[in-house]
This record gives sequence, structure tokens and C-alpha cells, in this order.
Amino acid sequence: MQYLLVPIGLACMIAALIHGYLGQSKLIGPATYTHKWAKGFVGMIWQYSTVTWAMIGAFVAISPWLVPHEDLRWAIPLACSPILYGVAGNFLVSGGRHFGWMVFAAIIVAATLVANL
Repeated sequence: MQYLLVPIGLACMIAALIHGYLGQSKLIGPATYTHKWAKGFVGMIWQYSTVTWAMIGAFVAISPWLVPHEDLRWAIPLACSPILYGVAGNFLVSGGRHFGWMVFAAIIVAATLVANL
């Protein structure tokens, strides 16, 4: 059953990459900034979440081979906790209208449920 973590981890990596691409091309790229360095700084901070979430997805995907079965129940929720911060922030800032928080929340819930089976 824990091998269901593989597609969940892959979904997390894909969602992270889509998030990074769309954010960079639709939000950060077209925006105007008062300082020259601000665009690069904002882009770097945005892509920090992309890399973090993709790495978490990679860990979730390979965790059935790395983590003993009895430790998955705490290792997966702990690994997904940085994503939870993004989910909460996205929900609060968008007032729940943006679908990104739903996608990543579903990934966290699915990974946690599978890890605890």
C-alpha cells in the first residue's frame, strides 16, 4: 500500500513545477518593480518554494524504499509540513479562491493517509 506514495510524490513534483513556471511567467515576469534587483529577488523567493516542494515530492516518491514502514507514519507528515505553510498562506491571501491550496492540501492529505495505512 505504501507504494501509492510514488504517484503522490510525482504529483507533488509536477504541481510544484507548474506552480513555478506559471508564477514566473504570469506574475513575476510581467510585473514592474521600483528597484532593478527586486525582480530577481522576488523570482528567487518564488522559485525557492518550487524547489522545496519538488524535493518534498521526490522524498515522498522514494520514501517506501528509504524509510522503514513503521516510520512512514511520522516521516511523511513531517516532510510535508513546509507545504502546509504554503497551503495556509495561499488560502489566506486568496481568500480560498485560488485552486493551488486545494491541490497541495490534497497531496498532503493523500500522502499522510497512505503513510498511515
